[in-house]
Amino acid sequence: MSTKKQHYIPRMLLKRFTTFHIPMRKQLIYQYDKEKSIELLIDVYKICRKNNLYEIKDESGTISDTEINLIEKGFSRLEFVWDKIIDKIEQGKNINTDDRCMLGILLVLQLMRMPEIMKFTSEWLYNEFADIGKTLTRNEADRYMKLASFVWGDVKPETNWILNILLENILAGKDVVIYHSDSDFILNGSRPVLCLKFFETDNIGNWLLPITKNYCIGLADEGTTLYKNLDKNLTHFINMHNFQNEGRFIYGSESILNRIEE
Repeated sequence: MSTKKQHYIPRMLLKRFTTFHIPMRKQLIYQYDKEKSIELLIDVYKICRKNNLYEIKDESGTISDTEINLIEKGFSRLEFVWDKIIDKIEQGKNINTDDRCMLGILLVLQLMRMPEIMKFTSEWLYNEFADIGKTLTRNEADRYMKLASFVWGDVKPETNWILNILLENILAGKDVVIYHSDSDFILNGSRPVLCLKFFETDNIGNWLLPITKNYCIGLADEGTTLYKNLDKNLTHFINMHNFQNEGRFIYGSESILNRIEE
């Protein structure tokens, strides 16, 4: 049986934006609805998920027995690794070169696994086949998109061809930088990876992904120091762009509504 409700922002990230909660009870996060200007506290299990998002279906729309949870299990293995690395960051422990590389893969995969991007990639494959005179159904395009993006078996994720293209284009000549702030970051529920086109300062790069309420990863030129501190103004700048980006829901460990009113 498939894991029907599949998270496109993993709970291992969402839990790091939760507000104070009673141990052994639900982990609650502030969710602000931009359309309705309403905020509520909600269980992280119930957000940023979609039914059978990563399941690979045949032409009849059926999930084959051999492919049930195939992608979900692959993400689970990676999320276990990422979770341990982020634990080390929050605990002030050293991370090695492999850890830094894995954070780069986290940023790129978090960009790719969003429903909006998956739909775009599927459409791209469909149109590419049409341009060369080959017939490809919408369902086949969706299937090929998932296989070429998220299925890597026993090899490293970066060997998968669509993922590898993005890794080469986004990470080439860059190093992951870990930004720390005493102020809290917010998370965009539709576009958690922020792309600041044509903008770069000595302090922050173009691609950013908040990974905890006080840590954000980004990309900078090779040789850049691993850790950088951000002041309140730069944190507010990142949050402002995350809030103004596409997407209805914004998440945080503190009331987003209170911040808007302030």
